[in-house]
Amino acid sequence: MRVSRLAIRSWRNLRDVDLNMDKAAPLVCLVGENGAGKSTVLEVLSAAAHSLGISQGVQNTRGDIFTEPHDIDITVYVPPEEIQFSESSYFTDELRDAASRWTGELHLHSVRGSATQSTVSAGVSTQADLNSSAQADTRLSERLGDAVVAALRERRETQHLYLDADRAYPPAEVPLHEYGQIFSQEWRNPDVTRNSAFQPSRTLYTEWIKYFVGVDENELSKYSMALRRARDSGNPDPKFDDPFEGYAASLRQVLPHLRFAGVAKGGGQPRTPIFDSAGIELAFSHLSGGEREVAFILGQIDRFRLRRGLLLIDEPELHLNPDLLRRWLAYLRDTIVSGQVWIATHSLEAVEVAGPSATFVFERNPETRLVTAPKLLSGRPVLSALSAAVGSPAFALGKLRFIYIEGDRQTRERERFYAVCGDETTNRFLEGGGCRDVLRRLSDIKTLSAESQEQLHIGGVIDRDFRTDSQADELERDYSVHVLGCHEVENLFLHPEAIDALLTSMFRGVTPPRESVRWGGLRTGFRTEAVNMWPSVGGRRGSRP
Repeated sequence: MRVSRLAIRSWRNLRDVDLNMDKAAPLVCLVGENGAGKSTVLEVLSAAAHSLGISQGVQNTRGDIFTEPHDIDITVYVPPEEIQFSESSYFTDELRDAASRWTGELHLHSVRGSATQSTVSAGVSTQADLNSSAQADTRLSERLGDAVVAALRERRETQHLYLDADRAYPPAEVPLHEYGQIFSQEWRNPDVTRNSAFQPSRTLYTEWIKYFVGVDENELSKYSMALRRARDSGNPDPKFDDPFEGYAASLRQVLPHLRFAGVAKGGGQPRTPIFDSAGIELAFSHLSGGEREVAFILGQIDRFRLRRGLLLIDEPELHLNPDLLRRWLAYLRDTIVSGQVWIATHSLEAVEVAGPSATFVFERNPETRLVTAPKLLSGRPVLSALSAAVGSPAFALGKLRFIYIEGDRQTRERERFYAVCGDETTNRFLEGGGCRDVLRRLSDIKTLSAESQEQLHIGGVIDRDFRTDSQADELERDYSVHVLGCHEVENLFLHPEAIDALLTSMFRGVTPPRESVRWGGLRTGFRTEAVNMWPSVGGRRGSRP
């Protein structure tokens, strides 16, 4: 199943939302700032999944959307060949005839004013009988829709999984007194599995640890019994069918350095999953944040065997660095073969994987606090290019101050600049390569900005190195960069005048002088912002510590 259209005319702070995407799109990305409604869209899809027959229940932490005022339309596509019309008791002869003309589309319409009205109808090609009334066709479409939903609900496989952003992974070990119940649970029974897929992430995490313990114990018990029987009868030892082989293979594909080692046992200690991280065996709770995130979500896909349904993930960038996030999302995109992944994110890397034709930008009106008519990123080519150029999602372009610094990757250089300038919520330092690369990037953005309506705050800082005052002045004039007053930013933490000023401030209550560096307005018309630096406090330009 894949979503091809999601329309929210009104619900909470969303108005006139109409998201249309290619029904073949495997990954759909919703990007925007906090409070823009990205996560609530995932809640809508999660609640609708139950009405469409692919989820056994609804458990949204922020309430049931269908009890609130709303007006929602959702269209999904289900390959007709996946529904066994001839074998299902829900399809009468009349419905089987209509099913032969079914386009594969299901339409869910739900509206609540004084009361809730919700219908599911199936898209059926035009009736050959010209005497058929529109009202009769509507009733037939709704009956066929109900029959398709019933057929989907009969499937024993998991078709929907929603992972909310509450994924902190605190240490979770199974209490000893729960082992009896865990060992008796039929963890691999499809009915048991699908009935627990709609729970919140926090519950899924706790259940996942128990799942490891229960499945490991049950499979080892079955194998030991089979081994005894084989040896008693003189037959060769049976092959052990590792229940976690697929999970271990997926983990190696996304995190090559990490291996699933098994479940710790013995010593009277609670059992817990064990992983080999570059030669060191660690419990799940001792892995890094990124390792835990990937191991957990991979574990959910492995446990629920989700392949042709909807996977919804809120903030997939949690705990992950940019490179790992790209690889991770690409894996998810290619794994849900006949289904679809929806993500709500702040991350540009996630946008890169989804692509501009499957990324919707959510922007909130600061005065009304409403989100109206989100657009595809592909429909805003200049904004898309600028977003890629400055390394930030499109929604943030006009609200942040972007400062290119020298460097090829994120290092402590960025931390030093934050220590000097502060205000991490506004300043975004971006490694742009060498000094020539920084100048080239700024020049390119000037060209792009000439076509943009965005108000950008952007500039660059390059090392003093051995440049003369006239060379530094020329660079500042032509490229809107600031040339450090000392050799490089590390020197600011050793600069005698800076230390004197800081000590004066700390012990005498006197504010030290700051050099206020204002990058000149770029000739393309977008404005820049003054940034306070500490390059040569009280000294002349170019002075060396």
